[in-house]
Amino acid sequence: MAKRKIQELTTGVHDFESLIKDKTKKYVDKTDILYELALEKTGAQYFISRPRRFGKSLMLSTLQAMFEGRRDLFKGLAIYGKSWEGWTAKKHHPVYSFSMMRANGATVDKFLAALEKLVRDLCDEADVPYDPTVDATVNFGEFLKAAAAKSPTKKIVVLIDEYDEPVAGFLDDLEALKLVRKTLHDFYEKLKDNSKSIRFLMLTGVTKLTKLSVFSGLNHLTDLSMDARFATLLGFTPEELDGTLRENVKAFGAKNGCDFATAKAKLLEWYDGYRFSPGSEKKVCNPVSIGKAFASGELLNYWESTGGATLIIERLKQIGKALYDFEDLIVSQTQLDVCDAETLPVEALLYQSGYLTLKETFDATTYSLGVPNNEVRDSLTKDYAGPWLDGKPPVFLVGVNYDPARRDIDDPLVEKA
Repeated sequence: MAKRKIQELTTGVHDFESLIKDKTKKYVDKTDILYELALEKTGAQYFISRPRRFGKSLMLSTLQAMFEGRRDLFKGLAIYGKSWEGWTAKKHHPVYSFSMMRANGATVDKFLAALEKLVRDLCDEADVPYDPTVDATVNFGEFLKAAAAKSPTKKIVVLIDEYDEPVAGFLDDLEALKLVRKTLHDFYEKLKDNSKSIRFLMLTGVTKLTKLSVFSGLNHLTDLSMDARFATLLGFTPEELDGTLRENVKAFGAKNGCDFATAKAKLLEWYDGYRFSPGSEKKVCNPVSIGKAFASGELLNYWESTGGATLIIERLKQIGKALYDFEDLIVSQTQLDVCDAETLPVEALLYQSGYLTLKETFDATTYSLGVPNNEVRDSLTKDYAGPWLDGKPPVFLVGVNYDPARRDIDDPLVEKA
């Protein structure tokens, strides 16, 4: 009998249906957590922030299949035997899922044109007319209203990936940034205006850029970014390496001449350590890096190669500072929660982008940050310790303890004596 081939842990498939139907690929089941998240209840409208390549797009695709009632795709998964509204045809809600990467533009005019194209496509999908005499944000509001009216349940599901993507290209142009941010505020505000017609809403992103303005139009959302109940929703836990991924860990160990326990320890040292909730001690691994390590059999820095930290480097160049010590940075919840596009506090940017993670909780609102694992430490050593300031020697800084009485601090950093 031929030996069964181990299912690969894919790092490039973000479509749930494609992943499930490809029997050579492995899906790490998160549907028990998604089920609890998506249950019908008041205020099922959410936002979650996670670093890039942590499975946000696959999560939204899985939610889409759940609400579309694609039960055949979930056979063998935790949600399959549960009483889920999607399994009943009368409860199907139309799902509108899109990424704000589609609204990217190198100039404000190109951004506005891309946003208009996105909304026109949504209107076409819902068979709703687009009014060319008003702007895209107004049409988006009319789309939400009309799509819900056409729905058999009078409600719709809206899933938005990379909500913050259009902002990043304008951080070096304050006037353009203000225009883009105002447009996005008006666009997202339509979700709040039509919240009663939306059965479920999920926005994802990396950073909480422009939270003070864009998010003022979304203050009805429940932010799950630090919610202990969903600390392991994205990323892989050590327990999942013991369970679903056990054969992959064993295969990695065989390539490196070590047993399961040693292989697991090496993988965790390189890719684990991300703690997203002060209310939970649970940590997760970067899923893309784990998958690439399984495929190659090597412990390397894969995460950095999937997309550079341009935003961070540009911010550090802008302020002419670099962190000297990336461990034991003391911050408040407010500092991590608000990442205003004009100031971009370094700690918040490094935390939300995945270069730092929660290490210790001192009280409900004060934490220490540190480097999560060897992979990120490798990125920081190579990208931030060198002469990256256009040939000028970097000014190294150290963190200082957060003092709530000091309200004048944007970045709680002081120059190293």
